[in-house]
Amino acid sequence: MRLAEIAGAERALAVGSGIGGPSRYLAKTHGCHVIGFDITVEFVAVASMLAERTGLADKVRYQQGHALTLNASTLLDPTRPAPSYEPYVQ
Repeated sequence: MRLAEIAGAERALAVGSGIGGPSRYLAKTHGCHVIGFDITVEFVAVASMLAERTGLADKVRYQQGHALTLNASTLLDPTRPAPSYEPYVQ
């Protein structure tokens, strides 16, 4: 993206990624790696499936969790589940 000066080697975080449209766009158009993070399990499942079907699964990864629980260990270790968001729901 010209405004953000994304050249392809960057990594991006999409908080509230939904079904992953913008993250797949960044990966396909600019070649960057994107982690999508969304609270809705179904959105994460659909985003992951669409990444596979579009051949972008090597560039984008989606995780389920609440944005208030984001930390480096959650994002860097794909085998570690996101912390529970229950304490933030009233």
